[in-house]
Amino acid sequence: MKFAKLLLIFFIAMVYSTAVAQTGWFIIPGVTAETLNEIKTSAGIQWVVGNNGTIFKTTDNGDTWVSSSSGVTVDLRGFYSPTSNQYWVAGDAGTVIVTTNAGNTWVLRSPASNTNFSCIFSRGSGTAYAIGEAGTCFYSSDLGTSWEYRPVPTSENLNTGVGPTSGTTLHALVGGNNGVIFKTTDAGVNWNSSNSGTVNNINGFGFGAGGKIFAVGSNGTLLETNDAGDTWSSVSIPTNEDLYSVSSSVQNANWLIACGGNGTIIKSTDGGVVWFLKSTPTTETLYSALAASNNIHFAVGSNGIILKTTDGGGDPVTVEDDQKIPVDFELRQNYPNPFNPSTTINFLIPEASFVSLKVFNSLGEEVKTLVAKELSTGNYKYYWDAKNFTSGFYFYKIQAGDFFETKKMILIK
Repeated sequence: MKFAKLLLIFFIAMVYSTAVAQTGWFIIPGVTAETLNEIKTSAGIQWVVGNNGTIFKTTDNGDTWVSSSSGVTVDLRGFYSPTSNQYWVAGDAGTVIVTTNAGNTWVLRSPASNTNFSCIFSRGSGTAYAIGEAGTCFYSSDLGTSWEYRPVPTSENLNTGVGPTSGTTLHALVGGNNGVIFKTTDAGVNWNSSNSGTVNNINGFGFGAGGKIFAVGSNGTLLETNDAGDTWSSVSIPTNEDLYSVSSSVQNANWLIACGGNGTIIKSTDGGVVWFLKSTPTTETLYSALAASNNIHFAVGSNGIILKTTDGGGDPVTVEDDQKIPVDFELRQNYPNPFNPSTTINFLIPEASFVSLKVFNSLGEEVKTLVAKELSTGNYKYYWDAKNFTSGFYFYKIQAGDFFETKKMILIK
């Protein structure tokens, strides 16, 4: 009987541990070691494409991933699905492949070019733009059977493009190195330059609510336009990391996530006005983000990293806009305290460090991991929502290098 009780306790502990581990962002292991360059969704299926011809798909929100044989070995960088059964993938050496049977077979539909394509996108069924190095752009209106060369007037590499499907005369928008952005209203016959206001690389576009379009790029660049790309304004965000992708939720376009270097993920729930830094369990470069719903998000990147969250990414972390560089490590008292149901924990990091910030109950049991990643110098605020926890005393402990400190807080409901 005693042994049976021990087994039951062990089983409950394992279930509890698993449940805790799956809050916030977590890693989906063992899918591939290849770098993954893009993740997209169509008709309830999530697709990822990556280096060495890698294509995987999942039909159960990332619980299981199935390889789809692309028939090519080049690095694949772009994916687009204009309809529920039509998928386009583009990559290096002028490669474009198409499937009309959910990836069971892929057909080579490449234009006559050896250009490395960075992105493929469409404005509707049957049409496609493939863009890449030195302003290269090819356009097809017949599912890739034939292609027309419609170059963008720039020598810069093009990294990203989008094609709005309705509600605007804009046919396509492309962005690239040194801040170049061009737009076309006639399927690429003519391209007009748009002043981005930056020389940072433009790496990704994403749609927001009300026709708003966002652009992300190097050195923490985030821009927005409300007039189909005619004018752009800079948006303040809590990171200087290179950003590569921005995505809005298919349920609510006011919910957005963006990702980039050093495992960086930022999120907005108010249409891109305010952005919060999210804690992630990796320092890999994240090249593509997908907000499959308000709470289910994915991010993929270097060395086959696949991140997922089912709760919107957990509680936010913000970096204070403070020009004073912290002199010492410091953990400050949470505010408010006592609190119900959320509180703010503030800490200072004088040098880049791997930071662990955890919450423990009155029995000394770990109940929440707030931060577990490399952080740069800064003044950080972390918002903890304890709505699912019972009233009582809690302790929060920070460890960064040789520094560690613990403080007490009180939850009263």
